[in-house]
Amino acid sequence: MSVAEAGNPRERIIETARELFQARGFDATSINDLIAASETHKASFYRYFRSKEEVAVEYLHRERDAFAHGLQTLMDRADNPGDFIRTWCALLMRQVKADKFVGCRVSRLMQTLSADATLQREAAGVIDAWTEMLARFLALQKARGAFRGDPEITAEKILRLFQGTAAMYRMHQRKEVFMHLRDDLLKEVGSTSVENFRKKS
Repeated sequence: MSVAEAGNPRERIIETARELFQARGFDATSINDLIAASETHKASFYRYFRSKEEVAVEYLHRERDAFAHGLQTLMDRADNPGDFIRTWCALLMRQVKADKFVGCRVSRLMQTLSADATLQREAAGVIDAWTEMLARFLALQKARGAFRGDPEITAEKILRLFQGTAAMYRMHQRKEVFMHLRDDLLKEVGSTSVENFRKKS
């Protein structure tokens, strides 16, 4: 949804924050920037939010839910952890080729702000929620005999590898890092078909 498509002032402010936080960073975006770019009034801003930090909290919650929804959809369609990893990485590589890859918006936001205990707690909660979701999926797969590792440890590794790859790609713009991500993740979930999949791709 673009700012122009957002209906009420609250939605316009949140969508504007989504765009400006990613383009400029949190610290470099002021409340006046949000008001001007969202075409709202100062009174409207303070009717919904007491501070820029409150806007960022809502932003984090929405990014948490959007990313979780995407992963859950992929997990629901996967027969095993290897299928999930292959499908996810194929999606990431399509995004890269189409120049639509944004990486982890939560980590990108946190890298652009000064120390803020509230936002740090919120961001940690987002990562914990994603980790728990992945761990539940892996635990179910373990119960089915399709996974042998530790669900929680592996879930944490999956997110760390994804975030590290996203950061590496932003620095070097090398698409092959996603092939390495795919292979590394397949090894983490114990897939035995890493080399076979590489030969087919």
